[in-house]
Amino acid sequence: MSQPRRSRACRALALSIWPIAFAACERPAPRFQEDSGVAVPPAAASADSAPSSSDAGGECPETGLWRECSLEKRLERAGFVAARQEAEVRHAFLDIPGRSYMLAGDELQVFIYPSAEARERDLSDLDSATVAPPGEDVGWAEPPTLIVSNNLAAILIGGSSRQIERVQLALTAGLPRP
Repeated sequence: MSQPRRSRACRALALSIWPIAFAACERPAPRFQEDSGVAVPPAAASADSAPSSSDAGGECPETGLWRECSLEKRLERAGFVAARQEAEVRHAFLDIPGRSYMLAGDELQVFIYPSAEARERDLSDLDSATVAPPGEDVGWAEPPTLIVSNNLAAILIGGSSRQIERVQLALTAGLPRP
């Protein structure tokens, strides 16, 4: 190939690559969650404002408190396929009913309180290691793990150490955005 032909070919290649390189540089910078300092990719950032099917109004209000819709959104974003169970969960040692979710064969019982103070009052006498009142045996089918975050208390029944860690990280990685 002669020098002028090679030069034209290089110029044509550069002109065809330039729009691709320019478009790649135009992506918005990732935003940061204020409560965790972790970068959130743009796709995940837009999921924050997406409607949730579990909320009657179609939108999940961003109040800074946990709601069922924000819990379900967080579990989904963490890669869990959470199968919501229809029956309420009740324990004699808790004042409010909860909701149960199946996560890959493990049960996650979730109790959402009106405030963090209400959750603290309700769990104040609970032994966090046995997830039961001191000296009582609840008769858990598998070892339970208590997870708390602001106005949310969750009990994961069973699970490998990796599964427990994944659920803990998903629920304690920061509050729903206000």
